[in-house]
Order: sequence, then structure tokens, then C-alpha cells
Amino acid sequence: MENPGSSLGAVGKLMEAILAEIRSRLRERNKEIGSRIRQARILKSKSLNSLSGNLGVSYQQLQKYEKGINRISASMLMEVSQVLDLPIGFFFEQSKESPNLLSPEHKTAIQIHALKDKTLKSVIMRMVEEFSSS
Repeated sequence: MENPGSSLGAVGKLMEAILAEIRSRLRERNKEIGSRIRQARILKSKSLNSLSGNLGVSYQQLQKYEKGINRISASMLMEVSQVLDLPIGFFFEQSKESPNLLSPEHKTAIQIHALKDKTLKSVIMRMVEEFSSS
């Protein structure tokens, strides 16, 4: 006869594994949404301080949203959407209903802005300015 406690232990382990997978997916989703918030902020030429002031949160909190460290509430995401004048769908993965609103030029600008090497960033910006004026 099977020990009833052993089957509960197996069910418990299965539930733990399922919950771990759900948590992992939620963390990834938070990072994706946070990344889109950062893209939108840069697209709209807003600093962390400026946007956080508009939202009534500290710049540290906004930074945590952007990095996916803290989960953003639906109401705060709506506020971000309104302040940045973007549809709420912008912050969710691309689909037919929610097209990617970033042009290739904007994506490139975001990538340049994200460069950590200030010298490289400066060189690239000078090259862009040089080519755009010719």
C-alpha cells in the first residue's frame, strides 16, 4: 500500500516546480515591459528625473521598473502611457494588434544612447552629425 504522505510530497514538489516556472516567466515579462518603458522614455527625450517627476515616483523607483527589478502596476503603466503619449500596447510584446512603434532610426538611437563607453558614443554621434549635414 502506498504511503499517503509520499504522494503529497510529490504533489508538493510538482507545485513548487510549477510556481518556480511561473515566477521565472513573470520576472522575464517585468524585464520586457521595463525595457519598453526605457525605450519609450528615450524615444520621447525624457530623463529619468523628468519622467519620474511627472509620475510622482522617485527616479530610483522608475529605474527599478525599467530594469524589471520591481513590477509596475497596471495603473502606473497607464500613467506612463499617458505621460509619454503612447498607446498602452506599446509596452507589451509585438503582435498584429500592437505593432512596433519604433522605426529603425529610433531603435538605432536607443542603442547608441545605451552605450556605456562615452568616447565611443561621442564618436558615433559626431559621425551621425557629419553625415546628416552632408
